[in-house]
Amino acid sequence: LLPNCAESVWCAYGVRLAGAADTPLGWGATGEEIAWAAQLAGFRTVITTADRAEAVRALGLEPLLPGTVRARPGGQAAWDAVPVDATGRLLFTSGTTGKPKGVRYSHGRRWAAEQLLRATLPFTPAVRSRLLLVTPFPHGASLLTFAWCEYGGEVLLEGGVDPDRVRTLLPRGGVDARSTGLARTVACSMRALVSASLMPTASASPSAARPLVLTTTLPATVQFCVSSLASTASVSSPLR
Repeated sequence: LLPNCAESVWCAYGVRLAGAADTPLGWGATGEEIAWAAQLAGFRTVITTADRAEAVRALGLEPLLPGTVRARPGGQAAWDAVPVDATGRLLFTSGTTGKPKGVRYSHGRRWAAEQLLRATLPFTPAVRSRLLLVTPFPHGASLLTFAWCEYGGEVLLEGGVDPDRVRTLLPRGGVDARSTGLARTVACSMRALVSASLMPTASASPSAARPLVLTTTLPATVQFCVSSLASTASVSSPLR
């Protein structure tokens, strides 16, 4: 239960390396939603921030603050091999048509899915190339983060679409690709991101136009509109 931040990333890696299973929770999840997820998934520990610790305890769960985690004695040599069929991640559906449903992934299937995602990226990221992500880390942003980092790239994990922030990043060449999830926010996210990308600025240069990577399957009409707005964009839907 963390916002988009560096702790979200390294905690996700740490849980996996420990051979445990994680249940990503959206930062905006309510107490009722967290309690429902805990009931189905069976977790008792919630990795979260200090300002949400008491709310977690009120649900009968144990908060774990990232800053209190200690390295395992013995380093990497002390890690045990993780069985491929062991539960690695429990995801939940959106709950738009009823109570959210849990989906189980084994560690082996998680690894296979990540290889498939890397194979369907529209281009191979270069070492230190930067990807801008604006969707919640528990969703598609985490998958792209893992894939990008496997190539030695860097990820800028933002808490949402902030046009002013995007305008400061793109003109100076600080971003090589950007991604926006469009399941529910086609209108607002795309409009803000595209307008921020294409709006002229005093320091804008031809190199400011960067590939646009979309991570959901898009209707043909949306793909046409995106391509029309940003003729230099690379429109891709790797998560089908």
